Amino acid sequence: KKIVSDAFPDTRITVESCRIQDCTDRIDRKFEIAMSSLAYHHMPVEDKRAHLVRLRPWIDHFLLFEMDTDIDTPDLFSPTLALAVYQAYGRIFDRIYAHDSSIEVVNDCIDSFLMTEVVSILTEPRGERSDYHMLREQWLALFAEALGPEFMIRNDLSCYADEYLSLIGLHYGRVV
Repeated sequence: KKIVSDAFPDTRITVESCRIQDCTDRIDRKFEIAMSSLAYHHMPVEDKRAHLVRLRPWIDHFLLFEMDTDIDTPDLFSPTLALAVYQAYGRIFDRIYAHDSSIEVVNDCIDSFLMTEVVSILTEPRGERSDYHMLREQWLALFAEALGPEFMIRNDLSCYADEYLSLIGLHYGRVV
């Protein structure tokens, strides 16, 4: 906050650092930018939609950075869900093991963080599990529906991509 305030001394800078589902009901003033970096996927698409609709009157821009994979809507124990988890998380594990950290640190990183997500996704039904990543096309459809014609896509980019995993960035801005 200090760095941005120093760079823009005449601009009011407000930082709201919490789960989006815990703050959309209390937002009552305009925000130029709402940013979500690997955070908006912790609720099913129905909840994502409701919170975007609540944010719509209060934001001018929404920036999203997320993993591009089909984990939100596939049924528990379905081949689609299993394949999406295998492709996305398998690639993440591969990247972590490629680092030069000790095997103990790498295993602890995976076991303490990522495996809790994998176990939740593969064993808990929608509404209870911890993660709901969506495909780029699903995000685009959700934003078009929830933000409506008042907003348009300003930027749609792949921040990282290989044959199994993509990290996407989407920027929606209010139409002026």
